[in-house]
Amino acid sequence: MRHTVNIPYGDSGKSLEVDDRNLSFSVEPRVPPGPTAREEREAVRRAIRNPIGTPSLDELVQPQNEVAILVDDFTRPTPAYKVVPVVLETLAKIGVADESIRIIIARGTHRRLSRSDMEQKVGKETVERFRVENHESDANLLPLGKSEQGTPVWINQTVVEADVRIAIGNVCAHPVAGYGGGAKIIVPGVAGIETIHANHPLCDHPNVTIGITEGNPVREDMNDIGRIARLDFIVNTILNPQKEIVRAVVGDVVSAHKEGIKLYNEIYGAKADEATEGPGSKAGRESFRELATMAPDELMTLIRKGEVSASGGAFDYCYSKAMDRNRVVLVSDNYSESEARDLGVGYADSVQEAVDNSLADIGAQRRIGVLPVGGLTVPLVEK
Repeated sequence: MRHTVNIPYGDSGKSLEVDDRNLSFSVEPRVPPGPTAREEREAVRRAIRNPIGTPSLDELVQPQNEVAILVDDFTRPTPAYKVVPVVLETLAKIGVADESIRIIIARGTHRRLSRSDMEQKVGKETVERFRVENHESDANLLPLGKSEQGTPVWINQTVVEADVRIAIGNVCAHPVAGYGGGAKIIVPGVAGIETIHANHPLCDHPNVTIGITEGNPVREDMNDIGRIARLDFIVNTILNPQKEIVRAVVGDVVSAHKEGIKLYNEIYGAKADEATEGPGSKAGRESFRELATMAPDELMTLIRKGEVSASGGAFDYCYSKAMDRNRVVLVSDNYSESEARDLGVGYADSVQEAVDNSLADIGAQRRIGVLPVGGLTVPLVEK
């Protein structure tokens, strides 16, 4: 008997038919029903009224305070334009003046956001009413000593000098920090390049992987620096595959984030016995191939020497580990076969073709596993 697996892809999807004898597993996320816009806002308001590990904003913030609101950039799916107005509404009720609020785009070393970008990220009305600015990783920084890992801590001056720091982010699977959200908004978000380049090479550790935070030196360093930077309050969303807010956690940078991870895993976690490990220009693709197909240890040596930028190199290192132990085949509506070769990966016109070709190569009796939303799924190992 044949089993049909539907795989979300952009606004549509792709499908795959597999003989039942070949299908080992197909892990579907346990996503709550899609919320209305009103329900999304209320989820954030409800979380703000019930912070985890901190006093409420009413207690943390005084009317005369200078407040810095940190927001991640376009490399993250956080719908800040839905969350920021709720936070601003709360601050207005406390009596904080508009001119006392600064919104910082915590972009790390990513590209700067234009005014149009900012309007898309946080909302046009917010950009018109409040000061919104890009973080600069090489300017306007203040030193705050060193973390327990020995990372020199340089943080955005506006953030350091604010009376209260509120961060808006999103909990999701992350190959280096275990999960997104929490203190990642500080490192790399509003950190200096020296801090980022000391933190990211810590990825050469077996606990640096998706779904692990405890004993993960990158995440633990981020949490430590989040404390050093005195991040007062986080507002982290959890999204469905359509990028709608289905859960929100608010409060302490570590304890609220841990609760967010728990809620995230309830939706996207897959027991380990159910699952296994599983750029635009030609020059950019070839550069990716050069690093991603390099032996992982060799690449890490170049990162530590500073010959490869640590901010991007940490992710190239994750890719290199995956490509070192797996055959990778790309199925994409946006990349051609020649572009896939530029990236150093195989190519198929459909998921069906990729699977059929693989079974033909390794044996028709072999079994396969499917993670339809693999980028969001976290393998959970029972202790």
